[in-house]
Amino acid sequence: MDGVSGENGADPYDRRVGQRIRERRKARRMTLEDVASACGISTAQLSMIERGLASPSVKGLREICRTLDINLLWLFEEEADRGPEAGLIVRRHRRKHFDLAQKKMHKELLTPDFSGRLQFLWIEMQPGSSSGPDPYAHDGEETGLVLEGRMSLVVDGAEFILDEGDSFRFESHRPHRFSNAGDTLCKVIWVCTPPFY
Repeated sequence: MDGVSGENGADPYDRRVGQRIRERRKARRMTLEDVASACGISTAQLSMIERGLASPSVKGLREICRTLDINLLWLFEEEADRGPEAGLIVRRHRRKHFDLAQKKMHKELLTPDFSGRLQFLWIEMQPGSSSGPDPYAHDGEETGLVLEGRMSLVVDGAEFILDEGDSFRFESHRPHRFSNAGDTLCKVIWVCTPPFY
């Protein structure tokens, strides 16, 4: 968890995510204790997330979304695009994006929205960043290409180091995790089907 000293200093993205979590929790008539217990976190941690004072891990957010029955990326969704490009084209300056894992990992959605049968992501990992300490698994398939830097990919307990230009593919039900394996920024294009978030 990445706390901030005061509510006025809260990151605007964290504030928006926290507000949407709180709204959904209240709409479902669940208490902080109900949700925190179901997610395996403390009530204090969940309260900080709702106030925008903490940035949970991807795994933590997925647990919250599972408990509240929402799509993770709904938390980050901007006002729907309009016009002839809607649902077809994503201009670079209009990508939906989110920062997680204590602000060391930045993700941008390259597909136009959260529907469809696949999800196309741009991921930037700062040195020392990772998907989390524990492997995770889910339905689907994933593939990607390392554009810059060096990435560690662990699948079924076996670690693979990928350099610029290397690519990968694996079935998502196999326990996996990934991290920046170098001391410079790592950029990866990542595709999931069905959508992960």
